[in-house]
Amino acid sequence: MKLPLRTRPRALISTAMGLRPGLCRALEAHFGCPVLNMYSTNESGPIAVEVPGAHAAPDPPTPATSPPLTYFHPLQPRLYIEILDPDGRPCLPGVRGEVTLTGGLNFYLPLLRYRTNDYASLEFRALQPVLVGLEGRPPTLYRGASGQIVNNLDVTGALHHLALPQFALHQLADGALYMKVVRGAADQRQIREALLALFGSSQALTIEEVDSLGDKVVQYTSDLPPVHPAQT
Repeated sequence: MKLPLRTRPRALISTAMGLRPGLCRALEAHFGCPVLNMYSTNESGPIAVEVPGAHAAPDPPTPATSPPLTYFHPLQPRLYIEILDPDGRPCLPGVRGEVTLTGGLNFYLPLLRYRTNDYASLEFRALQPVLVGLEGRPPTLYRGASGQIVNNLDVTGALHHLALPQFALHQLADGALYMKVVRGAADQRQIREALLALFGSSQALTIEEVDSLGDKVVQYTSDLPPVHPAQT
């Protein structure tokens, strides 16, 4: 967006990282074209694409802390997608688990139940399969100011209205939050308000602006002991 481009692209394709709704809307407004949020891996190639219009502003607006549901349509007829639980058993439709792939376009790398380390649920809409709530890597569970459990999906929902191209949120062993964001991407006050509304007004939070977080970003990390899923 900072480059003085004079061309008018017919579409933009985002594949390297999860595309946030706020950034998607900013890109579409700036370039005057649709932005396709593609889910792909080096091993499989393109897997699915987000349903067009999923990043449109809701009417009426949903609360900032509501996790935005994303819907991805599979792209490869020869790629079999399963959702598995930690023990390798298929999840029922609508139950969240690990995206697992079999088959694909690459004849030189045949995939057999390749576990992607990405998480979603699988539902059927008009007999068509869709991935719902796709999120890279296993969930990270944080603790709020009053001891409540905060899922990283809730953090995604709290920040979805901000045009953040990259960020990383880490919780220290003492419970304090430390967040890195790309410089100038969003107002620190807005970020702080969104996170404190989720974690609690007394939550210790430090926000640092950096020039870049690099090509590969682990967005959610924590030094706290793992929380058993039953505690959520």
